[in-house]
Amino acid sequence: MVHQIDKNLDKFSTKDKELARKLIYLIIHNQLEFLDLKKLKGHTDIFRARKKKIRIIFMKNKNGNKILHMSTRNDKTYMAY
Repeated sequence: MVHQIDKNLDKFSTKDKELARKLIYLIIHNQLEFLDLKKLKGHTDIFRARKKKIRIIFMKNKNGNKILHMSTRNDKTYMAY
């Protein structure tokens, strides 16, 4: 999964990469109170974090948070979930 996130980061502008890295840090370190979060419909443990045009889909569980997907907002962002 880390490899796919790195590939997605390569597609971002420098400014968006910096923002995405900050969001990933906050999610991994469970500092969620600073994020615009929304639980995805039909799921109890999958959330979307949003900042500007960056979207990060992650799973929240007792062992920590796991990044599932990261991209910029488009029509396909939420299709797999």
